[in-house]
Amino acid sequence: MLDVLPLELVVEIFRLCLPRGSYFSGYHYRREAPVLLTQICSSWRQIALSTPSLWSKLHVIFGVHPPRAEHLARLWLPRSDSYPLDLRIAFFLDNVKLHHQSALEHNLASFLQTIKEHAHHTRIFDLSALTLPELVRFEQEGMFFPMVESLRVAFDDWGLDDDEWPMMASFASARSLRKLHLESFPLSRLEAPLENITDVIAMSHNLQQTIYMLAHLPALEHMYLHSIAGPETHLPYFDAAIVLPRLSSFKMSCDFAQHLLPLLTLPALKELIVSRSDGLSCSLIESLLDRSLCSLKRLQLWPGTVQELPSVSAFKQSALMMLEELSIDCPEESSLRRFCDAYGTDATFMPKLRTLEFLCGSHPSAARAGACLERLGPAVAARMANNEPWPLRALKVTWLECEAISFHGTEFDPHLRRFLQNGELRGLFTALKARGVEVYIGETGNDRISWI
Repeated sequence: MLDVLPLELVVEIFRLCLPRGSYFSGYHYRREAPVLLTQICSSWRQIALSTPSLWSKLHVIFGVHPPRAEHLARLWLPRSDSYPLDLRIAFFLDNVKLHHQSALEHNLASFLQTIKEHAHHTRIFDLSALTLPELVRFEQEGMFFPMVESLRVAFDDWGLDDDEWPMMASFASARSLRKLHLESFPLSRLEAPLENITDVIAMSHNLQQTIYMLAHLPALEHMYLHSIAGPETHLPYFDAAIVLPRLSSFKMSCDFAQHLLPLLTLPALKELIVSRSDGLSCSLIESLLDRSLCSLKRLQLWPGTVQELPSVSAFKQSALMMLEELSIDCPEESSLRRFCDAYGTDATFMPKLRTLEFLCGSHPSAARAGACLERLGPAVAARMANNEPWPLRALKVTWLECEAISFHGTEFDPHLRRFLQNGELRGLFTALKARGVEVYIGETGNDRISWI
């Protein structure tokens, strides 16, 4: 092969031999590329060892077998030369076996020294640990990561006040930092350039930590917030307006959305996804949109309880008029009726809507799946009968299997029974499907079959 193919093609074939995924595990590295490629013949070994990109991604767990992790780092990282590294380190020092305890500090010191020697050309860095001392030991090494563009810091040491965390200074020179993923670790303890960060995932943060984060990330464009209600921290409460002029995608699953959203102004917002948020009302959503003067493309409201749809007048405002995707979990019955009436009678209502989805629930004030179909069917038929352009491409009405049973648990939901018996109503959705629209009516789940 080496006598026939150009070197560049051989290297590309070697890259295709690498394990799938973003990182490589250290437990079976001798049986996988790129180490395996060095054991075939001398020619393959020479090419593999002289191709730094083959050694540019490493996932190593330190703690289960410290000598192996230390050896793997010393074997692997020097072969990457100065090629940009994707490096993931997980510390599990509590899991060190007894017969490795005596050599633990020596192995750890050697391991961290190897990481330090290659910190200067690390582009993606992922650090996870179980306890606070592991972070302290990492910081004592005095590393610097000037090239890091993507950083993840994750800890399981929940419940600490902000001032109990040490300052993390290893990324103070990371001027190219754009993506940040923090789990349990507060942004206030990260010494890093924040002015150019565009993408953030924040896990297990309380309200004040979240407010601090949003107030200190002026270039934020995409954010996923999965947070918890927690105790007050040492940070002063921030109740001034927070304007994020570039935030276009905001996905949040938290218990305090009703306290956070009134502080925000998001003029570039295009996608808003809210889930698991008790106390969130449509008036809060509408106020945010009115204040922001934005134009949404996607709105998904899955609060975990009955969700009232925005008013018909709100859907006609500029913030919601150009919606392309709308997904509502457990829609409230009266607001769903108003939406369907407007959707069927006004050809200018929701003129850009391409995807419409309702996940129906069994709450007494929520629209059951059968009632939703009885409302939506005539609206769809009226819209099809209109000669105006209609961009709808996907329609979904779903429910949990248990929610097809009546409240007494003894008989089928009467609305769904009527839907099954009403050939004319089912025919409306069949006609919609015949027009090329993806129609799914049935139970939730990837292995379920649509009733249409």
